[in-house]
Amino acid sequence: MIRRASRLTILVIGLLLIVYTLFFLRIDNKALKLVTGSSATAHATELTGKKAELARLRLLTQCIGIIRRYYIAPKLIKPKQMLISALKAVENLVPEVMIKTFGKPPSEVAVRVAYKQQKFNIAKLKDLYQMNWRLLDIFHFIAANLPNDLDPADVEYTAINGMLKTLDEHTIFLPPKAYAEMKLDTKGQFGGLGIVITVRKGYITVVSVMPGTPAAKAGLHSRDQIVQIEDETTLNMPLIDAVSRLRGKPDTKVLIYVKRKGWSVPRAFHITRKVIHVRSVESKYLGNHIGYVSLKRFQEDSAEELRQYIDKLKYKHHINGLVLDLRQNPGGLLNQAVECARLFLDHGQIVTTTEVSDMDGETYEALGDAPYANIPMVILVDDGSASAAEILTVALKRNHRAIIMGNRTFGKGTVQIMQDVGKGALKITIGQYLGPGRVSIQGVGIMPHIELIPVTISKKEVHLLNPDDQPKEKSLYKLKAMGPLEIDKPLFKLHYFLPDKTSQDNNDDGEPPLPKTDEEDPSKDFEVQLAARMLQKGGRANADKFFKHALPVLQETASQQDQLLTQEFKKFKKNWSEGPLPADLKLKAFVTAVPKDGAKAGGSVTFFIAVANQSNQPVYRIHGVTKSDEGVLDGQEFAIGMIPPHHTGRTKLTIPVPASVDPALNLVRFKFLAGQKKLKVSTHSLVLFKSLHRPRFAYVFQVQDRGGNGNGLAEPGETFNLVFDITNVGDGAARKLLTTLQNKSGHGVLVRFGRKTIKHGLGVGMTRQVTFKVSLTKEFKQSTLKLALYYGVETEEFPVGRHKYTRLQATGTTGKAPEYRHRGHGAPGDDISWCRQISASLVHRGTRGLFEGRGQTGGILQDRHGGRQVWIYRYCQGQGGQWRGKIHRIARTPRLCHGPAGGLYHKHQGPDCITVTQGQGHRQRQGHILWSGPSVQKGLCVRG
Repeated sequence: MIRRASRLTILVIGLLLIVYTLFFLRIDNKALKLVTGSSATAHATELTGKKAELARLRLLTQCIGIIRRYYIAPKLIKPKQMLISALKAVENLVPEVMIKTFGKPPSEVAVRVAYKQQKFNIAKLKDLYQMNWRLLDIFHFIAANLPNDLDPADVEYTAINGMLKTLDEHTIFLPPKAYAEMKLDTKGQFGGLGIVITVRKGYITVVSVMPGTPAAKAGLHSRDQIVQIEDETTLNMPLIDAVSRLRGKPDTKVLIYVKRKGWSVPRAFHITRKVIHVRSVESKYLGNHIGYVSLKRFQEDSAEELRQYIDKLKYKHHINGLVLDLRQNPGGLLNQAVECARLFLDHGQIVTTTEVSDMDGETYEALGDAPYANIPMVILVDDGSASAAEILTVALKRNHRAIIMGNRTFGKGTVQIMQDVGKGALKITIGQYLGPGRVSIQGVGIMPHIELIPVTISKKEVHLLNPDDQPKEKSLYKLKAMGPLEIDKPLFKLHYFLPDKTSQDNNDDGEPPLPKTDEEDPSKDFEVQLAARMLQKGGRANADKFFKHALPVLQETASQQDQLLTQEFKKFKKNWSEGPLPADLKLKAFVTAVPKDGAKAGGSVTFFIAVANQSNQPVYRIHGVTKSDEGVLDGQEFAIGMIPPHHTGRTKLTIPVPASVDPALNLVRFKFLAGQKKLKVSTHSLVLFKSLHRPRFAYVFQVQDRGGNGNGLAEPGETFNLVFDITNVGDGAARKLLTTLQNKSGHGVLVRFGRKTIKHGLGVGMTRQVTFKVSLTKEFKQSTLKLALYYGVETEEFPVGRHKYTRLQATGTTGKAPEYRHRGHGAPGDDISWCRQISASLVHRGTRGLFEGRGQTGGILQDRHGGRQVWIYRYCQGQGGQWRGKIHRIARTPRLCHGPAGGLYHKHQGPDCITVTQGQGHRQRQGHILWSGPSVQKGLCVRG
């Protein structure tokens, strides 16, 4: 009994200890946080619809799985950096989102959406799965607090591409619309009208009409302006939006309105869409049994199309030489590049593709039955020839099959695949391709046998060196090459004179002219003409033998072009005669920059360059180029010419300074050449850039519907004016200012007049009035009209009337109409601050009708009709020069919180307070004004 009682006592004591532990001991909150992370709070909110989809990150999760399986460079996968990059991309998209990291390396990230904030631990992110889980927590919080006017799908697309930005430049996510366009490009056919369009003076303008297409049969011409598509204006419409509206299913109709020179009013065209086949190949007979074929891209049927065009040239003109033009060919499908190479190669390797999981890779070879293996060829390339175009080029070069002529190619040696993700796709780099001999062109491109260097000479500038204006792959995020690099020197260099054709159409926007028909004729192109003459001399299928036979043609052409350049330099009083370098070569260079006290932004800097020849013999063709870390000052060329012995040659170089430059002291080095030989002589100069005081803009607007019912609201069936009073509230004057109005609501909106240039600019404090005219069709169904005013980036939402309202008397500073809004605009790098100096009345349709008041931005308006108070809320974020604002809240009892500018504001008695934070934005400082109630702090200023 005693033993049984002891056991019972022990059992009771144990139970009491358990109860005591459960009910009396304190559980450490930190331990709970360690288990649940920050998702405990975030997942308390139940989400529905598109916000729930964003919180699940279904597309981003699929992309992570694909990256883990296929990506070529696992060492570039850094989960923590990818997570932060994804959040920063969302921050740039959504003004209400602010991201701040803590620690080096970052161990915690604070995410703020509007006036709510939450912190997330990212210290132990070691792989993509851990990153994915943490992003799920973060985006559940973001989705729960995301503004209702933002599409959550766009937020996820942005986050994915932000994450991918840490990898290579070619791994990107294509949203559904972009993916659909890409598939059309690779297929080479779509339902459409058969026109090539661009944007000129705000209107969709026809560049060319394809023969035999619906557009040609309907009578459309080059330079026609498409001013309306169905019931939507095209004025200031983005080009991609116009393309999507003109394309559609075959045999469906589209109504367009066309304006043409000589027509008093636009005319309607009802056109039925048909299947449009986009040709990737064009051909022309150059005479003397020489054919020309241009391969523009590698799409699904390019190899067969190329075969058909060459067969036609052989059958009709009996060609015995071919010029294959791959200039500006961006690439395309790998298999088509291989099939095109097999048309010309009957033996040898074409390309080897390697992947991280298969270093040996897959090799593609010629099949032995090439139909054009014996036709002599010249291939034209430039720095726009990339990817599949480089596969074809390097295969024919290294198999000694063709002469390559032009400029070094782009240098994209990577292979991508498309993986469907939802309705979009992930384009991911999975490997590299290697040319015959397993050489890589990644980052270096392919050097042609014959390097052609165009020379332009004008009063203001000269270009004697090989241009390198377009971005090269080596300037992008470079993946490590998987094979030896294809580094060759050209067998021959040829400078040729290229007339300056930089004249532009007479328009206020400085847009380049539309292409002219005669400029598209390849027979008038110098490089095509030179290739044809080389083939006429007696081309060979073997490139080495061909070059020997073509060398006299190249030497003769070089001599002719040299004489032409010498004559051209004489027009500018420069002696460009040629001669040897003196044995006792001794040169000394000097340079002076004017103005000496610094160059103002928007002005120019002039360098006076002098080279003293202290030799006993003349020196010839002295010219040079600048080198500087400041892009504006880098790569600027100048020419002096021949300098007699013991004389000094002089020239000047004037460089415009953009108005947007930052203040900086810049070092400029001057390198000199004699002809093509680099000289050891050099000099340098220091240039101080002085930035301008920058303009900033605020505006009020009003709706004038005097032709309608006059209630000051935009209504279906009405045509009305939008009058903007734009004021420069910055510290500097604005030069000529183009303002445009763009439809953001889609169908049923016609912007009648939507472009206005303020030619004389805006001085500090000056106001100019701009009037636009807009019509709404009777079928317009939306409750708000979204229009974008561009002088920066601003989107306004106008309430659309559906019922009769009592018209209120306007009390604004202009005293015209009752609809006013306030916005501010700043340039990148500007300080972020309240714009308090503009006063105006404000009328807004609230939940209980209309309210009206007067006050300052950042202040309180008293409703004269209902006694309510309105706080004018201006949300400022320095992202790309964009400021946004809106009416934040209506309240009866606003509270005032005090504190220093840029500080953290607290009010213990209630939730209504202002929170001011500062953070590091993309390329610039930024400030966010955030709050949870209608509080006011006059004179508040956040400096970034």
